[in-house]
Amino acid sequence: MSRQGGIALGLWRVLGAGASGLLLAAAFPPLDIGWIAWVALVPLLWSLRGVSIGAAFGLGYLTGAVWFGVALSWAIRFGLPTWAVLTALLALYVAGFAALLRWLVLRHPLWELALIPLVWAAVEVARSAGPLGIPWVPLGLSQHRT
Repeated sequence: MSRQGGIALGLWRVLGAGASGLLLAAAFPPLDIGWIAWVALVPLLWSLRGVSIGAAFGLGYLTGAVWFGVALSWAIRFGLPTWAVLTALLALYVAGFAALLRWLVLRHPLWELALIPLVWAAVEVARSAGPLGIPWVPLGLSQHRT
């Protein structure tokens, strides 16, 4: 692959990760398009194919930053630093999901389809548990109308 082709592919990966963040945000109010959650992770998952674990972390962080940045925009009322810290912290969970998924898929490629929901659920439980748990906008909550 040429250098230009690699740059173009990298750009598509970044756009895919950002698109996943926007789709995830759209599944929650004010748009509240719950059905879109069923496909919202597809662009991110496509972006993760063939990348390093570090790149997966970065792409996941981008997805999380866009998702939580939009979904938690109400927190700006408490100050821009509050919103920025919440967004940055919660984006780490999506980054962890992407990196852990990539690490596991590299070791167990035949289990990829089973690993996706298992890793996602584990990360969401971790995000909402404990004294520092932040259970805002879990993906399953987007299905409140069904």
